[in-house]
Amino acid sequence: MGESVTLIGSGAAEKESPYRFLRANSVPRERFERFPFFPFLRNECCYEDLTFAPSLAWRYRPSEYDITVTCSYPFTNWVLRRAVMKGSSPPHVFVTQNGDWAPLAKRSSAKSEYRFFGCEGLVCINPDFFERNKDAWNCRLIPNGVDCDRFRPGTGHRAEFGLPEDRFIVLMVSALIPSKRVEVGIEAVSRIPDAHLVVAGDGPLRASIASAATVALPGRFTRVSLAPERMPILYQSAHSCTARRTSPSEVSSAKRWRADCPSLRTTCRECAGLSGKTSSWSIPTILRKSLQVSSVRAVRTTMREFGDLRERETYHGA
Repeated sequence: MGESVTLIGSGAAEKESPYRFLRANSVPRERFERFPFFPFLRNECCYEDLTFAPSLAWRYRPSEYDITVTCSYPFTNWVLRRAVMKGSSPPHVFVTQNGDWAPLAKRSSAKSEYRFFGCEGLVCINPDFFERNKDAWNCRLIPNGVDCDRFRPGTGHRAEFGLPEDRFIVLMVSALIPSKRVEVGIEAVSRIPDAHLVVAGDGPLRASIASAATVALPGRFTRVSLAPERMPILYQSAHSCTARRTSPSEVSSAKRWRADCPSLRTTCRECAGLSGKTSSWSIPTILRKSLQVSSVRAVRTTMREFGDLRERETYHGA
């Protein structure tokens, strides 16, 4: 016996991947960045999910599957758990890749769209999510991983990305959305004269991020939006990678890759325990200064470590 996996999505199928691919069309989220946001449609991703749902419903045959999995809420979750004429829908597993707002809000809000959330299994990608959901849902902790066959040590190729050869390269891989706080990384790197920041990602804040970088990092900022297959060489081209963690014990993809790639120094910004202790309006005020200070200190330490490593390599090479 073995597993048969079907992927229903609006992207392109990966070649030689061991799954059956069914295409379900959707309208890209970028089209909705200027639309109004409200419950059920709280951001551009929800709009994209709304356009995906009808095509998914057309392709999806509940009787063909033993289990369904998604990380999207609300509309994809609702389609996969919809009632059927005969029998029942297969058990549904929800992955907290985009946050655990839905399972948390299900228990605390009786009036929002989250009251319709449901799943038979909850995959938590970090210990914080697991601890606050384990008593209410059937949970498993499965941290994010990394494909070490693709992300391996290498010399990189800075010219390919327009990066300077004579600067210390700090890499930040992030969606350009408020919760990722990319502007904190910009402000931190601006305090380090010899550092050049490259941000890999896209999102609705692209214009404001570009403006902030023009002021804080003139001539020392690059933004790229790359296909997945080009990301390994970008990591190889950097000296330091800033990573945002929600728990000190979480194993992020950057840290997992760092363990196998000693030439890349990883800077992690700790944000543990804040979500339940501060109101949403106060978080930017509280975090900005502390994250700036910790990020600057960590990058400077990384620069010193890299300098020591380079000196040792030069010495041994001689």
